[in-house]
Amino acid sequence: MLTKLYKYNYLTKTRCYCQLSCFYLPILIGLFFLVGCRDKRIVLTGGKPLRYWLDTLDSPDPQLRRKAVFKLGNVGTSQPEVFPALCRSLEDKEAAVRKETIIAIMKCREVATKIVPKLIELQSNDPDPQVKRYAHLALDRLRAKDQ
Repeated sequence: MLTKLYKYNYLTKTRCYCQLSCFYLPILIGLFFLVGCRDKRIVLTGGKPLRYWLDTLDSPDPQLRRKAVFKLGNVGTSQPEVFPALCRSLEDKEAAVRKETIIAIMKCREVATKIVPKLIELQSNDPDPQVKRYAHLALDRLRAKDQ
């Protein structure tokens, strides 16, 4: 069941024929809409995909890890893989990364209470005095939130 369609070209005074199948056309249109319905959004932060920043947490460069923690803190809990990655960064060997991680986690207040034991450990055992101070301030804010 083929339908012949033509269009008259006034410039060349000829007919252009196209053959369309009435059977395949609805199938092709349906496939087009099915393919277009998938969620293809890539979460960007700082102009780069989220996966880039998550992978950067394992970089040997501490400045890059610190920047990654900052960018992931801006994403917050909108992506489920961000908070566990930030929690792992609390174990970083660089004090600057740990401080930035405490700040980033405090941006995720609804789940920040899950790391209270780790904050208490950092407050009492961390070798860097600024990390101890940041952990203390974070614990104070979490306690104030609970009251």
